[in-house]
Amino acid sequence: MEETETQEIKEETPEVKEAVEDVKDNSPILERAEEANKKKEELLLREEKLIARKEKLQAEEMVGGRTTAGQMPPKPEKETPEEKAARFERGELDLLAR
Repeated sequence: MEETETQEIKEETPEVKEAVEDVKDNSPILERAEEANKKKEELLLREEKLIARKEKLQAEEMVGGRTTAGQMPPKPEKETPEEKAARFERGELDLLAR
């Protein structure tokens, strides 16, 4: 029984012929879809490469000690009286505002 079913499928029916012709007529649509798929694949590859680079950098930071965690920002230098007077003369310092 399987042989007769496969033979029937292999024979082109008018519906199959019509469907094939429709596909051929819509080939510009198929071409655009294929181009879009290629672009998506390229973008996915780029994204995978970027993710791999990011993971590598994060691993290097963790292992190599190049992370900023636990680091204190440098303390501001103490202003000398001369520098404070110069700022006051330029109008950058208001001694009354506190």
